[in-house]
Amino acid sequence: MDGKRTTLVNKRVTFLIIAAISIFSLFSFFSFMARLGPNKTQSIIALSAPDPPHVSRTELPHPAPGSPSIVQTDYPEGIEDVYLMVKTGATVLWKRLPVHFMTTFKQVPYFQVYSDMAETVGDHHVVDTLQNVSEPLKLTEDFEIYRIQQEMQAGHYNVIPEKNGAITGSKKGWNLDKYKNLPMLQHAWATRPDAKWFIFMDADSYVLWTPLMNWLRTLDHRHALYMGSPAGQPPVQFAHGGSVVVISRGAMLRSFGKDPQYYKQYEAKTIKTCCGDLMVAHALYDSGIKIAKGIDEYPYANFKFLGEPPAIVKAKAANWCKPIMSFHHVDQQDIQRLHEFERDWKSKHDKDEYITYSDVFHWFMRPYMTEGRVEDWDNRSDDRKYSPTDPKAIDAPAHESLENCVAYCEAWSECLGWRYQTGMCALSESVRLGHKRLRQGDDLFDDTKKVTSGWMMDRIREFRAKSGCDRLVHEELQEKAQEKVQVNDDGDVSADSVIVPGLEIPGQRKRKGLFGF
Repeated sequence: MDGKRTTLVNKRVTFLIIAAISIFSLFSFFSFMARLGPNKTQSIIALSAPDPPHVSRTELPHPAPGSPSIVQTDYPEGIEDVYLMVKTGATVLWKRLPVHFMTTFKQVPYFQVYSDMAETVGDHHVVDTLQNVSEPLKLTEDFEIYRIQQEMQAGHYNVIPEKNGAITGSKKGWNLDKYKNLPMLQHAWATRPDAKWFIFMDADSYVLWTPLMNWLRTLDHRHALYMGSPAGQPPVQFAHGGSVVVISRGAMLRSFGKDPQYYKQYEAKTIKTCCGDLMVAHALYDSGIKIAKGIDEYPYANFKFLGEPPAIVKAKAANWCKPIMSFHHVDQQDIQRLHEFERDWKSKHDKDEYITYSDVFHWFMRPYMTEGRVEDWDNRSDDRKYSPTDPKAIDAPAHESLENCVAYCEAWSECLGWRYQTGMCALSESVRLGHKRLRQGDDLFDDTKKVTSGWMMDRIREFRAKSGCDRLVHEELQEKAQEKVQVNDDGDVSADSVIVPGLEIPGQRKRKGLFGF
């Protein structure tokens, strides 16, 4: 009797253990799916969504199924409403794209890469956005490199410029690039017509997703909004594509949503136009949509989208406390540093805060700026230029010596930086870090090739203190008052005092060398 009871108890215990394990497994699975978010949940359950009504896939470029599932548990709020398009070219794809899989694509669940040739990167399929443009267009001179690339791919050759002279030269790629934007947007609408925000960028751009999503949550995607960095002249001004462009669902619905062949209406006009981002503006303008501009009017897009990397961002009193959301002309190392910066910033700030020009200054500029002059350094000062050979330069003797150049900067109350080279002086009313100007060979012994730069640090501290948003300026001013600056015989600040102690951003990676990144 006791043996039977023991057996019964053991069976019950075994059943309870199996039931507990099953419940735990189900709970873990659904928790995992929840962390993936709606995009990744959908990508696991069904690799491709059904086609939108009245859209034929044979008429549009289409991605093959099997986009990667990149698990990220801290997506910015609202990112599931974004469809991201990254535009690149076959000749630079393998150079520019891989770093985005480790950075950008970990933050955006819905994305697609568009190029001028179909490709596969890992499990991700790159769309040839030009495959369905009209055949007569493909026979034009602008499509020469496109035809060569298709032949190379068919013959199993690697499309890499260093290996084939027929595809080298930026002009060929530039001429072809302008045709990508409109079919890319048409494809985006056909792929995700339910998205609230359609965002496109070049592969040498970077988006700060947390502040961008904070801003977009204040806007109504049903409004016809077209936003970016304004360029060109009225009446058809355009959003600069490299600086990142945001288009609302309301704007897409009124343009590309009207006709699945809408993009083909502009093929002839594109031949006569310089740029693909300008063609986007024409396509939207014809539907009654203009680029959003201004600081004081909805949707408050000014200052947010930048066409340069962090080192040459123009930071000044007018934008010091303003949000900053994108960069352009960034290389792979820049993208990694921006990713590190964004992660560090997010760990120390509330999710609803904005990243500002001040934050970019503290991370990317201030640790490398000195009180004195720096030789072989170009800080990209460019607001006023003095030169006897430049017809657009100001007629004044600032270019005659380094001392004159510095004196003219001191005399101009708005001047925050200067740079001098024999026969040239340039001044800036913005704070810009710039970069080291390397001299090689005989140039090492030629002082006319040397570029010297400097910053008006006291003036920079003054407007920072007045800004009301600079969290480190008061500490810096106290440090400055206590610091005993050592000056050498030439009047230059010594290496021991070029970086104010205590200004390092908490958690920032230490870097070797005075100006080494």
